[in-house]
Amino acid sequence: MRVSWLVPAALLVVACGSDTPPDPAVALRDTPPVTITLRAGEQTAVNNVELIFGGVSEDSRCPIDVVCPSAGNAKVELGVGPLVGTRGPTYLVELNTTEGPRSGEAWDLRVVLLALRPEPVSTQTIKPEDYVVELRVGGVNKLLNP
Repeated sequence: MRVSWLVPAALLVVACGSDTPPDPAVALRDTPPVTITLRAGEQTAVNNVELIFGGVSEDSRCPIDVVCPSAGNAKVELGVGPLVGTRGPTYLVELNTTEGPRSGEAWDLRVVLLALRPEPVSTQTIKPEDYVVELRVGGVNKLLNP
């Protein structure tokens, strides 16, 4: 008979606990990865965390119509922070196409650089507003292989 009172007590504890909002950090860690595409200056939200594609701070990638001794590198700048109207810092996350980190973490999210477009062409200049970045974003505990 002692076991029978444990079941109603456990249900009462579960029912009471459901009124408490989940810890946002735990919710972010459990975020499955999603692939997003942003143009320079655009922003989006993933689980109440804002991602802003600030632009490309350097682009020395080898043009697709030229043979180069190395691939070169482009550095993408992302702002990762709380949604407008909420508190907390916005972190600068710099990701690279070939040199340096292709992934970074902020606000319990991992961001992986998948692609940067357009590809450079020797006879054309890429305008800052023409850049498009493809990212995989998910909780830091989720597998995010590029």
